[in-house]
Amino acid sequence: MNTLAKGGFNQLLLLLLFLLVTVGKSGFWIMPNLQEQFMISQSLLHNPLPAPESHYLLTNYLQPMLFGWTGGGSLKAYAWYALGTTVLFYVGFVLWYVRRRRISPGSSSSLLAVGVFTVFVTPAYWIGMDGATLLLLFLTMVFLYSRWSILFAVLLAWQHFEHGLVGFLLLAGTLVIMAARGNAPVHLAALRRTGVVLLALFAGKGLLLVFFRLAHLQPAVDLPTLLGTEFPENFRAWTGNWPAILFSLFGTGWLLLLIRARKIWPIFPAVLAAFLFLMLVQDKTRTGTLILFPVIMYALCLNPAFWDFLTPKWLCVLLVVHLVTPTCFFWQQVNGGLWHHSPEIVTRLFKPGASFDDFDGWKPFTQDRFAPTVYTATDLSSSTGQMENGDVVSQPGRPGLLTDGPMAPLSKGAYLARIYYSTDPGPTGQVVGNWDVERAATPRVIQQGNLLSGYHRIAILLFACDRDQDVAIRTYSLGRQRISIDRIEVQQLY
Repeated sequence: MNTLAKGGFNQLLLLLLFLLVTVGKSGFWIMPNLQEQFMISQSLLHNPLPAPESHYLLTNYLQPMLFGWTGGGSLKAYAWYALGTTVLFYVGFVLWYVRRRRISPGSSSSLLAVGVFTVFVTPAYWIGMDGATLLLLFLTMVFLYSRWSILFAVLLAWQHFEHGLVGFLLLAGTLVIMAARGNAPVHLAALRRTGVVLLALFAGKGLLLVFFRLAHLQPAVDLPTLLGTEFPENFRAWTGNWPAILFSLFGTGWLLLLIRARKIWPIFPAVLAAFLFLMLVQDKTRTGTLILFPVIMYALCLNPAFWDFLTPKWLCVLLVVHLVTPTCFFWQQVNGGLWHHSPEIVTRLFKPGASFDDFDGWKPFTQDRFAPTVYTATDLSSSTGQMENGDVVSQPGRPGLLTDGPMAPLSKGAYLARIYYSTDPGPTGQVVGNWDVERAATPRVIQQGNLLSGYHRIAILLFACDRDQDVAIRTYSLGRQRISIDRIEVQQLY
């Protein structure tokens, strides 16, 4: 018994070491849409978001809904909640893997294979909606042959239907190839259950849309902007960076795939299909790893032949390669490790009184690229505000245009702008104003959003220019309380 306990303890230490090395090299990141998710949780029966942010109602409703129903009321609590779903996914996966493989105390190399899995799941380190999506994908796969898979698939449709749909379509295609290769009865049985899951996903999405209709929730989706600007930008980003995007899907895990390529080749068509699908999206690495999860779990995690070669020597090689290989993931551009941003997350999670109201989740993607152009309050014109201590300040009871400008000449590309502002003391997170981005040549609003109450806040604006043009960033007051505009920063992403 003592030997068994000692062996299990040693395995745990090795696993924690591997996880520390993996996450320690990459760092972690709180997703910038965390605030939008929190706003949904506080307004479940009313749409609190303008276009295009309101698409989060369609693509991420379950996680905020559960937070709101259980009484969650602060952005910091939501960050802990999102982190908890990621931890729950990883712990659940480890326990399932160890139990299924009946790992003995002496087979540390087999247990460390669980650690290797973290290399495949980059979103595991991204605190946001992906923890819940991974957890539901995992539970659907664990109970694939049970009726429970229908429940988890319906919940997945309420969490992120699109990721679930594409992921299980890729699994269905892989199962067809594996059935043609051999052991057809087993793979065809899995294919039938995958078909049930796909039907459950559509049923779940239908229920969500019916619920939205009954609750008079109407997410606004700007299709002209989506089709005319975002998709072309996403395609150009893919064609210009496809080697890095392909590498980022598995990172060091590519070494494992290539070593075992003769045994696992049926997954490569799914990898290729997922890779091509990424032409359509901005956040290519996290989307790719999420939609490939069902294929990875079925073809690799449930395949003893894939892991059995993994001796301690091979593990050492893998660790060394992982440490010397650059960290790479793609969102809008090729990005490296996140550790330059992680200490701020740690401080805000663990330091008493630390607030997320002014947290800027986009810093990892901008601080090493183009320098921002700063426009102070004196550079902006105002119709309803007045200058106070270097800020443009709105007056209660006077709604309307607060600041106009800067009329910034921008070249073709993607941009991030930050509006630094404060409001009167009181409840935070309430809508007190709006902002928009307007193209000057042929006046048209290309992006818009809300200004929320709180002290030292930052409004994040993401927009794209399809050609060289002048752009104005404007703010508006609803007249409910004082809004102080300090400055606006505009920074090119690529």
